[in-house]
Amino acid sequence: MHDGISQSLFSISWVWSYARSCSLGANKPRSWIALVSLQEHLNDSMAELRRFIYDLRPMKLQELGVTGAIDYCCES
Repeated sequence: MHDGISQSLFSISWVWSYARSCSLGANKPRSWIALVSLQEHLNDSMAELRRFIYDLRPMKLQELGVTGAIDYCCES
């Protein structure tokens, strides 16, 4: 998680700061590009987080259901 999500969030923070520093006058195209990039980074980070959450789900829970998984863990 450290290398993936942590770096993504740092990148998002940096792009957000850059976009905020751009004026809406002459730098409007740069602001827009930064905000589009920010949205892409957010989408990627959310997808990665969903994958991590799914991967944390115990396989026995899916195979045996809640009661069966608890019984299995108690027997082990």
